[in-house]
Amino acid sequence: MTAPAPHDLACTAAPISWPRLEHYALAPDDREIATHLETCAACRRCYDAIAADRVELRPLVAVAPAPAESWWRRSRVRWLVPVLASAVLALVLLWPRMATPPAPHAMTLVAIKGVGEVAVELVRDRDGAIAHGATGFRAGDRFELVLTCPPAATAQLPIAVEVRELASGRVDRPLPATAIACGNGVVVPGAFALTGASRHRVCAWIGDATTPACVELAPE
Repeated sequence: MTAPAPHDLACTAAPISWPRLEHYALAPDDREIATHLETCAACRRCYDAIAADRVELRPLVAVAPAPAESWWRRSRVRWLVPVLASAVLALVLLWPRMATPPAPHAMTLVAIKGVGEVAVELVRDRDGAIAHGATGFRAGDRFELVLTCPPAATAQLPIAVEVRELASGRVDRPLPATAIACGNGVVVPGAFALTGASRHRVCAWIGDATTPACVELAPE
């Protein structure tokens, strides 16, 4: 399985984090990032991957209203129609969120003393199709954990991965505890799969953090 960022290139300075690159792809107004990308091939490839993954939506086309009868043009009731239509549209858009539980988080952050902010993301391999920030799983899916963090004061950052099935409370530790060096899109060695048909929470205990960084997965 491939990593979300190249490992054969070294960053020319402090790597730009994956969340900052995603924000820059939406609003490229940060001169510091722009200057860094001009000289750093590693971070530039990460940014190009994010930019290539964006989907441009087609613009909406306004449809002219049909001609109305003269009495309708003079009626005050017609001014209420757009207001009522907006209220109905808002209810339709909000109803799925009100009727269903919140979606799992695709990425989570944890702050570690002496290191800074660490972003944790799941990458899913489904029959060769790679999905970053995965929030769902099926039988046969394989997952890897990807971390993005600034260069740490120490050479290696210890990490342990824990998977909990929320319905049964069963806890597995599919990957051996290991140590990694901070960087942009660092893949934790090893991959794992999920069993069962209920939500799972994948947590990474990193360094001396008092709380883990967790991502939830829902069955599809």
